[in-house]
Amino acid sequence: MGLLLSISVVVEACLDPVKTRMVDESFPDEVAAVREMSRRFLATSVQEDVEFFGAVLQDNHGKYRATYGHGCRGVDQINFSVSLRAGAKLSAFWHTHGRRGFARNLFSAEDAATVLNYQLPFYLIDPAGLIRVLDPDSATTNFATTRLRGSRLRLRDGAYPGHIVSDGDDHTSR
Repeated sequence: MGLLLSISVVVEACLDPVKTRMVDESFPDEVAAVREMSRRFLATSVQEDVEFFGAVLQDNHGKYRATYGHGCRGVDQINFSVSLRAGAKLSAFWHTHGRRGFARNLFSAEDAATVLNYQLPFYLIDPAGLIRVLDPDSATTNFATTRLRGSRLRLRDGAYPGHIVSDGDDHTSR
């Protein structure tokens, strides 16, 4: 019997919480799992303006599995739960932002709070299909610090661009 981990990603939801389901396949790393979620759900997310989301789990054999669920049309905030099997550990979160719109290619303040709360990366598959990741280091960088360094890491209050995921590896480009 798996442990039920309730992950409160944001404040509101269309169902409270939305239960995620596990995909059948396993993947060599978390980025491969997120890329597969993009392949499966991005077109529907954009066409129907629905957020898809889930977690990436690492099993006790070092393989990665992904969970998925979706919110309601036009709702940007979701509360979801993930069932962890014995020996599995939470590795990352992932989500889409629905159709194109203002700041839909950026992480929200709620996304950053999730990263800080769980100390895990959060992947965003933006409406154009670009995969970004927000990690605990970039989620803690405040606007004053980035301005002093001349960076635009945090573009506005509550909007974080994260880092674009590099092709061909499981690291992020900075």
